[in-house]
Formats: sequence, C-alpha cells, structure tokens
Amino acid sequence: MPDWLTHVLFAWALWNFLSLKFNVKYKGVFLAGGILADIKTINMLYPLDLGYILTIFHTPLGALILPGILSQSIFTGRIKQAQIFILLGASSLFHLLFDLMISSMEGRVMLLFPFSFKSYSFNIFMQEDFTLLYIAFTTLVISFIAQISRSVPKYDTR
Repeated sequence: MPDWLTHVLFAWALWNFLSLKFNVKYKGVFLAGGILADIKTINMLYPLDLGYILTIFHTPLGALILPGILSQSIFTGRIKQAQIFILLGASSLFHLLFDLMISSMEGRVMLLFPFSFKSYSFNIFMQEDFTLLYIAFTTLVISFIAQISRSVPKYDTR
C-alpha cells in the first residue's frame, strides 16, 4: 500500500467532511499533518540514520509534540498557533489510527510510549494490500460529492 498517498487522500477526505460542518482554514497544513508522523522516514533522504530517534514522532505523544513544536516555531499569532496545532495534531492522530489498521509482525504504533515500547496493530489490512488505498480514494470521491451537493442551489418547484 502506498502509505503517503493513502494518508493524504484520507486527510483530504476528512478535511472535506469537516469543512461541511465547520469553517476551517489551512487545508495544506491539515494535509501535511497527515504525513507528519512519518517524519522517521526522512533518513531515506539524509545519510544519517535518524530513524530510531524520529520514531518517537510515530506515537500518540509524538503526534502532539511535533505539531506543538512546529506551530510555536513557525507561526506568530496565538490564535493561528492554536489552529495550526489542532489541525496538525488531529491529522497526525488520524494518521496513527490508519497505521494501526495495517498488519505487521512487530506492530505499527507504540500506543503507550513512553511507558511502554511495545508496538500495536489491529492487523486488518496487509502492508501489500491496496484495499485501504481504494477505500481512501472512494472516501475522497464521496466527500467531493458531498461538497458539490452542498454548494448546488436548491430551487423550489411549486
């Protein structure tokens, strides 16, 4: 399963559904938060092996620490910082929820970090299976249809 593509598609669909109910901004921040927890894979681009250090960001605690650091260091206004933290944190936590569904021998997410280093997985989908990607794409299409149907004016035909 193409992990980043699936996470971005799910984040985009979730964004569309949330924007039906709430007036939310910063779609790009929400989509970036969808892959933020996978910062540990940056060692593919960098010659140092930082995977063990960056693994803490693929935990529920890390999914809140990294958005906190980013929102405090990049953005200036308090309200904007809070909004960015909530968007990055929520989409990072959804990222971990979807990773929990993927089957793995050693588990996918350290849910109880820093109290335990044991990784957990619900073992619903195999790593090589594209079912989750198809579900993400279908969910995105449904969210687009919901967005379009909301914006179409309704006419009274009496």
